[in-house]
Amino acid sequence: MSYPVFTSQYSGVKIDFFKGPWKDGKYLERKLKFINFSSLNTHGGDTGVTASIKNYLGICDMTCGYRGIGPKGFYNFHYVGQTRIPRRIRLVLEKIGWEDHYDAIGGCVGYFMKNIRMADLNIITAEWSGFGSRTKTNLRAHTKTILASRDPVALDFIAAKEVLLPVTGDKEYKIYHNPDLPHSPFRKFLISCHRERIGNLSAEKIKTQKYSFPTTT
Repeated sequence: MSYPVFTSQYSGVKIDFFKGPWKDGKYLERKLKFINFSSLNTHGGDTGVTASIKNYLGICDMTCGYRGIGPKGFYNFHYVGQTRIPRRIRLVLEKIGWEDHYDAIGGCVGYFMKNIRMADLNIITAEWSGFGSRTKTNLRAHTKTILASRDPVALDFIAAKEVLLPVTGDKEYKIYHNPDLPHSPFRKFLISCHRERIGNLSAEKIKTQKYSFPTTT
């Protein structure tokens, strides 16, 4: 898989996302620390929830455009699982039960984590959570929560189940946000990532520690 190489505007050190920091013609001995910092929002029927796993899609190169099938021989994993057909045909197929397989994206991200780089720490900022939209302010809730874990699968599971799902009023969106439903988009998304031997998806094995900050006036 491809990965970014860039120069830090703060240190001037070149960052190879796979091999680490590079300076003066050699890789440095110090390790590269990667913190994955995401929000918590609905993503509807695609992958169900946007959180720490889906945030990895911000790493990939988007210059090849929608569907990401260029240059020749490459495919942007942001669009893995989507079939490239005209919209008018897509609408007909959807009526007879045809669907894209967006959950395959989770497997691609899991493969990236396993073979390129996995975050040292995942942080989800859920001060506000979009239960009905990622952009509309009237479709979000003030959930006042920050979540953190080294395990992105367990973190997204807990974020959806304990933060986003409880504030989701619409019955339709509850299907998208419930990580326990076997056939929900989000459950399939988590499973495909977990199959790459990433994280923990067994609720009984996930241990959470909670802390409530004192209210200030």
